[in-house]
Amino acid sequence: MTDAWKAICLDKKRRQEALIPQDWIVSPPPVDRLNIINFPRECGLLTAIELTITESDVETLLANLASSTWTSVDVTRAFYKRAIVAHQVVGVQLFIVHIILIRFVGELLNGNICGPGLEQSCIARCSSRE
Repeated sequence: MTDAWKAICLDKKRRQEALIPQDWIVSPPPVDRLNIINFPRECGLLTAIELTITESDVETLLANLASSTWTSVDVTRAFYKRAIVAHQVVGVQLFIVHIILIRFVGELLNGNICGPGLEQSCIARCSSRE
């Protein structure tokens, strides 16, 4: 058995890390810290509004999007930043987020998101395709 898989894994990890914007890189919590549930709040990457967005329930998200209090771009960016924090801390598969984001933006550009009825929008459709 060869160790070629290790080189492949390291290359993949390096390519994933290169996709993270430099100003979105966070210092990880200590390795002996068992509870990291509040790390997104503590790491300093997300703004207060981004934390509010990512910690909101679906009804609040929909209401704020429908009223234009939050833009779809703001909501997408907030969740994307939170996903990048999670990836840096626990190594989630970030490429899945890229796929969903690309589909989401594509649907946005096609005008498929607007006000009421958002729960039937591309967010649910794109997420369910994975």
